[in-house]
Amino acid sequence: MHPQFAEWYRPLLIQPDDKLLKSRWALVEHTARNLTVPLALDLVRLSFGLPVQDDAAIAALKQQLKTEGLNYVRATANLELVLIGDCVLLELIDRHSDKKSQEISLSGSALICQRALRQNINRTSQADLFRQSRPIVDDLAIKSRKTAAASAKITNIDPIPHNKTSPNVNSDSINFMVLDWNRNQSWKTLNIANSEQINHALSQLLSIQNTYADSLDKKMSSIIAVAQSMLDQVGSLLCSPQEENSIQWYLLGETSRDLHRPFASFQLAELIPIAAKELADLTAVLPGPYAALAYLDRILTHGRSRDAAETQVSLRAAVQAVQSLWRTNSISVAGFDAVQDLTPVLCALSYATAGSDDWLTMVPQLCHVPVETELPAREMAYQLYQEILFARLAKQHLATKGAK
Repeated sequence: MHPQFAEWYRPLLIQPDDKLLKSRWALVEHTARNLTVPLALDLVRLSFGLPVQDDAAIAALKQQLKTEGLNYVRATANLELVLIGDCVLLELIDRHSDKKSQEISLSGSALICQRALRQNINRTSQADLFRQSRPIVDDLAIKSRKTAAASAKITNIDPIPHNKTSPNVNSDSINFMVLDWNRNQSWKTLNIANSEQINHALSQLLSIQNTYADSLDKKMSSIIAVAQSMLDQVGSLLCSPQEENSIQWYLLGETSRDLHRPFASFQLAELIPIAAKELADLTAVLPGPYAALAYLDRILTHGRSRDAAETQVSLRAAVQAVQSLWRTNSISVAGFDAVQDLTPVLCALSYATAGSDDWLTMVPQLCHVPVETELPAREMAYQLYQEILFARLAKQHLATKGAK
């Protein structure tokens, strides 16, 4: 149990006893163990007051809260649900494992995308989520790019169980009378296999066949999982050096890849989304490199003073500064509809491609982020960079489930 769990509960319920706290934390652990990617993202939405997309999963969690006892107070029911959701994410991050790597990377990336723009922290648990998600994602970024210590995991596959004894079938003797050519009678004996034992033997063989089939299916699933893990690792090892080389040449070239203009020729507000998008294009391994913030700082300060990266820029200014043609050709392919509400800057750029000012009202309604929100230029670029990578990561895991 989290050491602050009881403190977090006190504003919700009057004097929660140990039995209730243990019961609720057991629910937290159970949900974290069985957490799916869509539910993890919905718990992030729940934490920041955004509408959830999987109503059935949240309804099931609500029902579990109600069945835990009579202390589910209606007046604080939603606040308790939000707190439980925060604790599930904390438990996921605190006890992460390879089996939950997708859920951790996605929920961690989603939280990072909220950290800068959602500056009003309503609960201590949210502050803990922000504090713990950053190191986890940074750790994943570093591990995914380690080439020297890379090695395949040894997987032991147990032998397929089999029955070494063959089924026995006895024969039954049948006596019958026959007539020869001279019409003489004689008795003959015929041995016939016992039909009941034959049926029993066939049943045994079918049972053994089914056991072999089930065992082979499990072994093949294990082999495929190991092979896929090795392929992913090899892919990362091959992509990482090329990614690093491409980024270094990009920084040395000091020129936009999309618009073929030097960095210094752009206004700062216009360069913010361009730098973020182009660096995301060069990022091959997710999550992005640990030094991404430093790379963006170098791009934004090229031909400017070192303090330029600290200039406050609003979301409205960054979107309006960039060319509409660039938004249409570059940003429209970077977003992912299923997580638009969790990627405010990317969402604003995507909606602004329509050529109207409707995005000024649509983005605050969908993302709950005012368009006048200001961040330092470096932080705004890093925000968009992380949102693009998160959208790509979410698309990898959710697009096959029918999300657009």
